Amino acid sequence: MFVVLRNKVEYPLLVKEMVSMKNNKQQMRKLVFTIAVLMFPFMILRQNYSGSFLTVAGGAGFGGFQYTPKGISSDGTNKDKFGWNAKVGYSYYFTPHWGLHTGVGMSYYRTIGKYNTGFVENPYKGGEPRGEYYTLGKHIDDDWVVGAPKNYELRVRLANWEEEQKSYFIEVPLMLMFKHKFGETQRHGFYFGLGAKLQIPIIKSVFSVLDGENEKDLRLNVSGKYDDDPTLDMGSPGDPNAAGHGFGSIHNPYDALKWGGDLSLKMSIAGTAELGFLFGLSKRVDLMVGGYFDYGFNNIKKGDDKNFLESPSQYHPAANGNIGNGITYNGMINSDRTDKVNLMAYGGRLGLQIKLGKLEKEEPYVLPANLFDDDDDDMELLRQQLEEIRKLIQELLLLLEEEEEEDFISIQGYVLDSETKEPLAGAVIELADARTGKLISIVHADETGAFKIPVEEFGRYTLEVRKEGYLYSSEEIVIPSSTENQVITKTVLLDKIKVNQAIILKNIFFDTGKSTLKPESMTEIERVYKLMIDNPTMEIEISGHTDNVGSAATNKTLSLNRASVVVKTLVSKGIDPSRMTSAGYGFDKPIAPNTTADGRSQNRRTEFKVTKM
Repeated sequence: MFVVLRNKVEYPLLVKEMVSMKNNKQQMRKLVFTIAVLMFPFMILRQNYSGSFLTVAGGAGFGGFQYTPKGISSDGTNKDKFGWNAKVGYSYYFTPHWGLHTGVGMSYYRTIGKYNTGFVENPYKGGEPRGEYYTLGKHIDDDWVVGAPKNYELRVRLANWEEEQKSYFIEVPLMLMFKHKFGETQRHGFYFGLGAKLQIPIIKSVFSVLDGENEKDLRLNVSGKYDDDPTLDMGSPGDPNAAGHGFGSIHNPYDALKWGGDLSLKMSIAGTAELGFLFGLSKRVDLMVGGYFDYGFNNIKKGDDKNFLESPSQYHPAANGNIGNGITYNGMINSDRTDKVNLMAYGGRLGLQIKLGKLEKEEPYVLPANLFDDDDDDMELLRQQLEEIRKLIQELLLLLEEEEEEDFISIQGYVLDSETKEPLAGAVIELADARTGKLISIVHADETGAFKIPVEEFGRYTLEVRKEGYLYSSEEIVIPSSTENQVITKTVLLDKIKVNQAIILKNIFFDTGKSTLKPESMTEIERVYKLMIDNPTMEIEISGHTDNVGSAATNKTLSLNRASVVVKTLVSKGIDPSRMTSAGYGFDKPIAPNTTADGRSQNRRTEFKVTKM
């Protein structure tokens, strides 16, 4: 900070400025602030966190296809299953905090789609079988042994139906990145990324039905509804005559029929976000621990919708005695069972961020070899400068101690009569936390009406002022964060209490159409209570008022009940019931037109009127 100069300058420039300003606090603050502002860019630029980075990361969580199966009995469901992703990326930070990221990766998506139209094993007791059918057209029963061949309608029912869909996507992201390192060492911090990515399906995207867990978990039923005999439904669950026709019920549609195939998908454009923490493993390598969320913006369903199920022109020969054999299953996503399909993935991510290129070497500061000559004059001058700086630091510390003794924030002002503007000595001023209602301080106005309340913290406060013979005043004060001392000045004007003067209690609330007080009303009732305590001879009328919605009789009853509840609450707090009356005026005394919503809101009110002092 200083050296002994050969021309015997007594103080460095900075020291001289500080000495000249030591008695001016405001100028001292400006000087310190200016020094900090000038030094900050150099402190930032010397940090070795801009430049190029290689990222290697992997993630695991849930990822799948978002859609709603539809159209059989009721909408089905889909559930994302375990998925993963891996990527190699490149980031370039053009400032220590902001940069761009791109790369290439691969993701695995898996979803279980479900249907349940619900059929039962023995449907014949009580009539028609339960469960909805999927109709596959008219067919001829050419192996019917009794009489002529019969026409029948081929029908399929699904129960506990589950289909698995799997796909791999190549991904190319482009993201805006932000990161911040903490502390003096700048080793650890956090990062955030937001952008978009291309997702291109690769390899094979496939679907397949899932078998039931056991033989009782029936999944597929194939039956024929015969035209000549409407009561005959060959192949319904529990029908013993279904053998040989390809009719009946099974629990293992994949093992029996190998129903599955390729999904027809197209490229997705997805929004992507990442958030996590950076842990410095070395000067070059950071460990990345965080989470990710991806959501596809576009419909990835490709091509024309196919029928969910299709059958050959003659089912029996294709079935060859095996249930469902010959029927084609096209799956949910490829068929008319879905309209729109989007990708979604979320989970945790772990990776490494590696600094590319040469690390900037921080050279230690070395004093010049010949800072000063080793002679008595130089050594004496150095001793004098050290002694002066010691005195300066001591004086600065004393200034700081004086500032600590001062009020950092204060609320001050005067309490006056609203008409005469005369000071109201002895007025009670209460300061409370507006969020919790906790009382912070109570002071009294002096003979000039003045008051001052020190405040230790920023926040929202309620300032309440009372004086015997006057109505109370209450207002909210917001003290914002600031580095400067704050003095908030308020002039509070109190209205003298007048007989037959009606005052609206703005903060008393009831449940709609009821006389039940809401909890937030208690603050206003507490103020009325204090007013009654401060003026022990005062008597009041509490009145309720409504808008004109509903009958006059109903509104008068409601308004009276509401006023009575306020009176009962004040009595429960200790006010003599002989000092209060309640009245309900319904909509007889509006203060605004009832033709608008705002007017009706103003008319729904609670008032108190002083009847005796």
